[in-house]
Amino acid sequence: MTDYHCFLSTQPTSSNSSMTSSGTRYPLHHFFHLDNFFPRHQAFIASVLSHHEPATFYDAMQHQEWQDAMAAEIRAIEENSVNQAQIREYKCFKRYTLEDPNNFNR
Repeated sequence: MTDYHCFLSTQPTSSNSSMTSSGTRYPLHHFFHLDNFFPRHQAFIASVLSHHEPATFYDAMQHQEWQDAMAAEIRAIEENSVNQAQIREYKCFKRYTLEDPNNFNR
């Protein structure tokens, strides 16, 4: 049965509650149904919605696939000799120009 993803669309039990038990304020299944999509889109949406992405580091550490992904990311950073300053600059979208060759000598 893991090949099938079933949607059980239910309304919240309390009308004045804005949060569901999952913590999602406005769950998608309250607003659309897969019946309105083409079959190939239904398959894609079911695939996306059936995949659980952890919200915290603790959640991620409970699953081997996320542990492997984090280890691979750390390995890639170490193999490419990327240091924290380079990561921070990348995240801040710092731009370098080719006119000044010293920009790349860090």
